[in-house]
Amino acid sequence: MEQINQTWTYLVALAAAKQLMTLHSDAGGFRLAPGPYASEPLDIMSGIDGLVGAQTFAAVDPHIAGV
Repeated sequence: MEQINQTWTYLVALAAAKQLMTLHSDAGGFRLAPGPYASEPLDIMSGIDGLVGAQTFAAVDPHIAGV
C-alpha cells in the first residue's frame, strides 16, 4: 500500500509543480523533493529562495486501489 501511496505523492508533486510554473513564471524554476526522506524543507521550492514553497500529499483509499 505504501508503494501506491508514494507513487501518487510523486505524481501530485509533479502536477503541482506544473501549475506553480504557470502561476509563478518568475520563480526561477522549481526543485522537487516529495517524500519523508527528501533533502529539502518543503516538497516544492522555487529556484529563488523564499519566493514559493509547497507541501504535497496523496491520500489513497486501499479499496479503490484494489489492495
